[in-house]
Formats: sequence, structure tokens, C-alpha cells
Amino acid sequence: MIFMIWLANTIFLLPQNNPAQRFFWQIGAPILGGLTAAAFIGVESLALNMKSTFLKVLNYLVLAVLAVLLILLLVFSFVNRPSPFSHNWMWAVICAPLVLLLLDTIFGKKQQKQASKGGAKLEEWAWEVIRERWGYSDVDGKVGLTMQAARIILEHGEYDTLLYNDRFNQLTESLMLDLVQGRTMSIKDQEVYNARSEVIETLQAFYLYGCRNIKGFQMHPRIKAALEKKR
Repeated sequence: MIFMIWLANTIFLLPQNNPAQRFFWQIGAPILGGLTAAAFIGVESLALNMKSTFLKVLNYLVLAVLAVLLILLLVFSFVNRPSPFSHNWMWAVICAPLVLLLLDTIFGKKQQKQASKGGAKLEEWAWEVIRERWGYSDVDGKVGLTMQAARIILEHGEYDTLLYNDRFNQLTESLMLDLVQGRTMSIKDQEVYNARSEVIETLQAFYLYGCRNIKGFQMHPRIKAALEKKR
């Protein structure tokens, strides 16, 4: 905020010793003010959808400060007295919502990236299970039923080939770790999202089956501790 105030005072200070430049700013300032107001309204419309509650509250505080500054400037103008603060403070307050919006976008993307990692892996896992048994046949709208069928088929040993695949085993275990640690999963695939309960139940069934029946497939200590705690 201090930096923006300094920058505004540096850029928008009307030159006293250069009439041509002063005249340019006297014409350009109202135009720039109008464009700033339009940009400010646009930024505020976007700020209403901020993901961070903290940044949204800060934005409301900035709006309150802006309103107070506007009222004070109007009051001092009406009573024909010099303002105790520079009008360039207004630029700093106007720029603040844009900074908050940029921060919300940056942190929002970071959070989404972290959240979608587990979700993307869950989608990959689900479709790998489906393709192993049903190939590329049409399962639109039937992911939940397909997962239920996969659990039945699993107990007959028809997924053992997939369970001897190290990459698939690592994927299964990493998803189980995400679950026991309570990590958020942002699932983009609508079909997997609609059947997420069945997918997660099938994931657990595969992991436990692998620990019981597949040689070299040992339960992760953290998962084991979580399961024992549930009991």
C-alpha cells in the first residue's frame, strides 16, 4: 500500500514548472479517471467471486477506506479547505483490489493444482481398471455399475495381471495414502465424479486384495495404522 501511494504521488503529481505537461495532465487526468473507474468496476465484479474469504474481507475493507476517502475529499472541497492528504492516495486504494484479485488467482490456481492432483490420479485409476476388463467398450453413465462388477470379478482373480503391474500398484497405494490423510480430490471427469463413492470403494477393495494375495504387495505402514485405528 505504501509503495502504491509513493508510485501514485510520483506519476500523477502535476508539474508546476512545465505548463505544457501540466496542461496535458489536466486534459488526460479526467480521461484516465474515467478509464480507471471502468476498470475498477470490472475488477470489483470479479472480486465478488474470490475463492479466499480472507482476501475477500480485505477487499471489503479497501472499499470502506475508498468510501471514507471520497467523502473526506468531497467535504474538504465543499468547505473550500485544503485536504490533509494527497488525492493520489486514491490511486493506491483503487489499485489494491486488483492486487488482491491477482493474489486470489495465484493462490487459487496453486490450491486447485494441489487438489486436482489426487483427483486426476483417481480418474486415471478408474479408467485403467475399466479398460483392463472391458477394453474400450461403451460404459457411459455406467461407471458405478462397472466398479461394482469389478469388485466381484476381482475376487475371482481376473485382475491379477493388472495387480502385478508395479506402476498400477504405486498408483493404487498413492491414492490410498491420499484418502487416509484426508487430502482433497478435485475430480474433473463427470462420470467418475458421479460414481466417486463406488470408485473409492473399489480402490480400497483392490488395495486390500493385493495386500492379501499378491506376492511382494505389502501394506503401507500409514495405511495399516489408519485401518487399525478405524477398528
